[in-house]
Order: sequence, then structure tokens, then C-alpha cells
Amino acid sequence: MVTGIHIPEEEILVDILTRLPVKSLLRFKCVSESWKALISDPYFKRKHLNHAKNKLNFQKFLFDTLSPGKGYDFYCASLSPNGLVNDFRRLDWPSVSTPFCGFKVYCCCDALFLIGIHTENSSNEPSMLSLWNPSISESMVLPRLGSPLQVSTYGLGYDSISDDYKVLRIDQEGMAPDEILALKSASRERIYKQIEAANLKYQEIKKNIKGQGLVLNV
Repeated sequence: MVTGIHIPEEEILVDILTRLPVKSLLRFKCVSESWKALISDPYFKRKHLNHAKNKLNFQKFLFDTLSPGKGYDFYCASLSPNGLVNDFRRLDWPSVSTPFCGFKVYCCCDALFLIGIHTENSSNEPSMLSLWNPSISESMVLPRLGSPLQVSTYGLGYDSISDDYKVLRIDQEGMAPDEILALKSASRERIYKQIEAANLKYQEIKKNIKGQGLVLNV
């Protein structure tokens, strides 16, 4: 007698939930404690992210506008395989408690944006760093940096061994040690770990994208 293949209900549920947008998953946390635990599980989060990366329309077009008296607005749109822009929407600006005069998007990793906030026009070093997740309209201000540098740049990456995102600060003049911050410990300890690196000068790669926006394959 031939019988059908039995697939556990939890596997079916995971397969369905990984295809949903983040905002829907946040709402579904209220369904039950088991759903909340599943959606909060690190393995599920990574599976959901990997599924999103494989989607053809996961490439995003990000740009900002500055309106007199209103400040900055961020917008995002999806790019289809044929290059057409769709799903155009406005993003909630990262929460910053102090007034600022400018910002810089350093990089993006797994749809998380590392942003430098400037509260002084004359300062090359950002007054604060913010990690922003526009998918759920949440952001966090990272711990205070070490001694200010004249010329520095920042990077954000994912460490699969420790399952953690890490921020790297590089002195482009090669005068100070490079530093790295593990975000899991950032909420508990304000520690930047110095890392061994060759005494080299780094040249930041810049491109004028004013009025054009930025294409991110995240």
C-alpha cells in the first residue's frame, strides 16, 4: 500500500512564514506563545533572511530628499529584473533624540543600515552611529566611540561563527588602532575591541550619488 509522505506541521508552518514580510511576522507573534518563540528563534530569522535574499526583487533603490523646514525623508523602491521601479514607499527616519545637521549612510548588511549622525558642521567624525532596520522602522544608537579621529570610515558585517553583526572603525590615516564592536555585547557593555592590523593608510571609496540615489543588493 502506497502512502503519502508525511511532513511535520511545524515544517509546513516554517515554510509558509519564511515567505511573509517582516511586518506580518511581527503581528503574528501575538497568535500564540509557540508562534512568538518560533519567529524569535535565530535559526528562523536566518532562514527568513536567506529566503528574502533569493527573491528576484530583493534589490532596492534607496534615496533621500531634503525639504526646507521639514528635514530629511527616506524613500525605498524595489527593482524588478527588467529594471523597472515598483513598490515605492516612504521610510520612517531613524529615531534620533538630538537635532542633527547631516548624516552619512556608511554601508548596508542584510538590510541593516549603518548611519553616521553629525550634530556639528565642522566635525569629520560622526557624533553618533545608528543601526537602522527600515523593514520594521526600528533603530538603535550604538555605544559612544573612542577618541575622535580626523579621517575615519566605518563598516558593518555579519560574523557567521559568533552569529553576530560587527561594526568596524578604520583610521584612514593609519595613526590609530582599528576597532571593532560586537553588537550582541553593545547592549550590555560599551566596549570597542582593538584589532591587530597592518599600519596602512586607507582611502575611502566615494561616489557622488546626489540626486541619483543608491542601489543596494541586500
